[in-house]
Amino acid sequence: MAETALPTVESTSLMVDSESWVTLTVLLCAAAVGSVGLLPIWLIPAAKMQSKAEDILEAPWLRSMLGIACGGLLGNVFLHLLPEAMMLASKESLSLREFMDDDGNPILRGYGHHHDLHDAHMQTGFFTLAGIMVFFVLEKAATVVKEKHDAMLALEDQKRSADTMGYLNILVNLLDNFTHGLAVATAFSVNHRTGVLTTIAVVAHEIPHELGDYAILLKSGFNVQEAFLSQLITSSGSLAGAVVGLSMDTHSMQLKVLPFTAGGFCYVAMVNLVPELLTPLPSWNWWKDVLAVTFGVALVLLTMSLD
Repeated sequence: MAETALPTVESTSLMVDSESWVTLTVLLCAAAVGSVGLLPIWLIPAAKMQSKAEDILEAPWLRSMLGIACGGLLGNVFLHLLPEAMMLASKESLSLREFMDDDGNPILRGYGHHHDLHDAHMQTGFFTLAGIMVFFVLEKAATVVKEKHDAMLALEDQKRSADTMGYLNILVNLLDNFTHGLAVATAFSVNHRTGVLTTIAVVAHEIPHELGDYAILLKSGFNVQEAFLSQLITSSGSLAGAVVGLSMDTHSMQLKVLPFTAGGFCYVAMVNLVPELLTPLPSWNWWKDVLAVTFGVALVLLTMSLD
């Protein structure tokens, strides 16, 4: 009878080291995503942001960042995340499997039917749509809550109304960072390239987003210390999301979270970024937006080719 090979101490040690390295990489990337919220506080003086928030948010360099972020998100969705999710779903549906009798004994081994492949691709589409819908519901809920609070405080002190807007922005940003951390953890569970691409895409669209959040906090009456503490709290959401992602079943998580992330990225690009790019700016040519979006897509392709 053939002997069963047992894992050696060296192979077990390498496996543990590899898992530890992936965990450390995920946590570092999630921390990098969360720390983007602190960049405006370090780079832009509060007085300048508070007095000229509209000018800064309409600056040409920020407009270029929006275009690059939009291209990066769309490129990551359609050139990497969705193809990767569909490939994993195809492998799962067509993998070798055993069929059992009533007593639980294997009676047949075979590969999945083409109907299984269709169902797997439908599942990918379902979770992509779920990502779009969840982001839509979150944004809609935030808008409704803000409108109700503004109506309730319309006759009261304006500062209280502004404070409400700032605290609501903190809550939404915390949930947003949590989903980013979960997406980063899932991406690295697939492979290193997917993790790097997802991290880059998130950071690219978070930079202009966090500039807007910082401006909202200052407009809401927060001072620099309060704004820093608020952004620090929301940045912890990405680490929490990463920890949750690392603790989940890897294979099952990939089949669900990858298309869910793709749907969320698609929503952010098409609903939040594209309308901004369609808004005309003085002394800004339309082809610059096209060039910025194309450059964002090219960055995704370049990163994919380096792996």
